[in-house]
Amino acid sequence: MNSLDANSLILCSGELYADPIPTSECLACALRLKKPPCGYGYRILKAIFMGQEDRTSEIHVTDVNNCLLKSYLDKTEPVPEMVHKMFFKFIGIAIHNALDFNDDHVWSEVPVSGLGIVGRIDAIIDGSDIEDVKTTRKLTPWKTQGNHDIQLNIYRHLAGKRGDLRVQYLDMMGPTKCLSCGVIMEMIGGVVQCPLCGHTTKSAHLGAVLVDVPVLDPDDVKGLIEEQVTELKMALATKTPPPPAPGWLCGYCGHTECPFNKSNGDNNGTRE
Repeated sequence: MNSLDANSLILCSGELYADPIPTSECLACALRLKKPPCGYGYRILKAIFMGQEDRTSEIHVTDVNNCLLKSYLDKTEPVPEMVHKMFFKFIGIAIHNALDFNDDHVWSEVPVSGLGIVGRIDAIIDGSDIEDVKTTRKLTPWKTQGNHDIQLNIYRHLAGKRGDLRVQYLDMMGPTKCLSCGVIMEMIGGVVQCPLCGHTTKSAHLGAVLVDVPVLDPDDVKGLIEEQVTELKMALATKTPPPPAPGWLCGYCGHTECPFNKSNGDNNGTRE
């Protein structure tokens, strides 16, 4: 992983700088002021910048799994972010780092490549099952979010595995709370509900949910990879933006110039 270098640009969250500044200047400001108005001290800023990955020189699984216009712009016209809008991605990265271990059942952060793309599988369980961790603030217990199902199928194809696929979702807001009683819900009789009043909702959860991902036809997955990689490579070579693919990602994309953008630059949804 290549972290942001000292010349990478960010936007000041404390209104001290109107224009983008290098991360080195942001860190120097934190040391100079000791208590900068953004609330982010030197240590947390340093950790945030070290954790952000530079993917401009390679085509990753998430590049072909998402809107190709976003992938193209991420590589050719990266948008400087406000520090506080990098916070949720930082938390997601920290969780992934905490889960980066190997034992008799788990092989973590497994590199894969092929067909012109690279990636890392969060975990291979018992030699065949693939499990990916996603952090979110909008956990839906009964289904995958966005294109996560396609992403895991691409990992499965590149790794040559034949096991099951699933996503481990973690809600950064924690387990569901009862709005009336203000207490954390519990599983009682197989139902997640308030231990005081018994109230429950369809979306109630304990903070973590495992969702199965359907396995797709390998030929279809291979064809999708080849088609997306070819189009993105051609766009990068000719400096011609590919057409947008409107979808869920429009609510988290930092490229506000796109007519389909719905995020106002707030690109901090689930961790890819």
